[in-house]
Amino acid sequence: MRSMYLAKITHKCSLIAEIEFTVNKVLMKVFRTISMDVLTECRLWFGISEIKVLIAERKVKFLKKFIQSSNVLCQMFADFAHAESGTYTACGLTKKVLKIIV
Repeated sequence: MRSMYLAKITHKCSLIAEIEFTVNKVLMKVFRTISMDVLTECRLWFGISEIKVLIAERKVKFLKKFIQSSNVLCQMFADFAHAESGTYTACGLTKKVLKIIV
């Protein structure tokens, strides 16, 4: 069971890496550069976050709304959602990064 879970995380991380690669290539064409340093600066100045950061931000936002919901079903799983919102570590994104995001 654990190996199946790890396989799903590995697959998810590889999909995120593929999307990130694609975004980088598009930005390289837009900004007419092949330098990752220039690309990093462009992303910073234009506010283009990494895909894993965007996913983490959206997950935290969703879990916060889920916890605050008055729905009975949501309230049943609120403790799990609260624990999950503080421990998101998939694909190398740690709790420290989430504190910066929130």
